[in-house]
Amino acid sequence: MNRSFYRLIVKAEVTKIRFHDMRHTHVVMLLKMRENNKRIAERLGWASVKMLDRYAHVTPHMQRETADAFGDMFFSSDTKNGTSSL
Repeated sequence: MNRSFYRLIVKAEVTKIRFHDMRHTHVVMLLKMRENNKRIAERLGWASVKMLDRYAHVTPHMQRETADAFGDMFFSSDTKNGTSSL
């Protein structure tokens, strides 16, 4: 598998990475898509979502985005009838 992968990297003229690095990239992309942690763990064959702690460096900005989205939803109102959108 690795030999084929490295041949493809050379052929594609892209930066060489380890095959396993694609697994990490996949996790980061799923986290940025806000995929459910349990589903990520299951997809990767992990027994626990605790493995995602390794990716804590990826998520700090996501906390701010989540807070902003909640604030937008919470404070938005329907100006036509004066009622909250909740």
